[in-house]
Amino acid sequence: MMSIDIYIGAEGNGFSCVGHTHGLDELGVIFSYGKYVRMIEANLSYYLDAFFANIK
Repeated sequence: MMSIDIYIGAEGNGFSCVGHTHGLDELGVIFSYGKYVRMIEANLSYYLDAFFANIK
């Protein structure tokens, strides 16, 4: 795995990237996907507010 992209959106309204990480394939990188998902979930209300504010 080299990178992870997370998008939020709806069909017809488009999608916005809300999470991106890269360089996961480099030597010595320690990455916890579970912690990354929890961080995205903790910020989900902010991402949804930003998404809905921008599709109006």
